[in-house]
Amino acid sequence: MLNLTKQERLVLLILILIILLGTIFQYVFKKFPRVAQAMSVIDSETIYPKMDLNQASVTQLEALPFIGEVTAQRIVDYRQTQGKFSRLDELKIIKGISEAKFKRIAPFFKKI
Repeated sequence: MLNLTKQERLVLLILILIILLGTIFQYVFKKFPRVAQAMSVIDSETIYPKMDLNQASVTQLEALPFIGEVTAQRIVDYRQTQGKFSRLDELKIIKGISEAKFKRIAPFFKKI
């Protein structure tokens, strides 16, 4: 048998479990299409309808994932001082919204 260290065996076990889980999910999604449909609802506008960045209040912005009270207030303050957003990627100008955070929050807003 292979002469593996305890850490290598653990990594190998985790990789095998990931592959096994992936195979199980693939089987379930093919066998039961309703499960796949239910999963797509999670990513749809059913839970978080797309919001108009130029109309959203602080409270509405806070309700979105990845946007807290401070960031929501900064978005509204920017809009009040600079005027309406002309492009969605203007959000990256706001302190606290990095490229990574922008990619996470952008799907929750309507295109401008």
